[in-house]
Amino acid sequence: MGSWGYVLTVMSFVLLLGCQAHGDRPVRPLHDGRRYEGGVPDPGIAEDRLAERFARYEIEESEDTVGLTVLRRGRGALR
Repeated sequence: MGSWGYVLTVMSFVLLLGCQAHGDRPVRPLHDGRRYEGGVPDPGIAEDRLAERFARYEIEESEDTVGLTVLRRGRGALR
């Protein structure tokens, strides 16, 4: 196989491990282009998104009320 075969095998293995390590740490984009890594996002962002959907008539008032209740109840559980 020669020395080049060993070098390429080791390099591909290191590349594979690097891709796996990056995959373990998710980086999710937010709706407005900002990014955060894991953790709990700012609760105001979810409420703003819900208000935007209500303003565009994508959801009804009852859905908006239920959504806000769920978000605020969930925020209290995190404290």
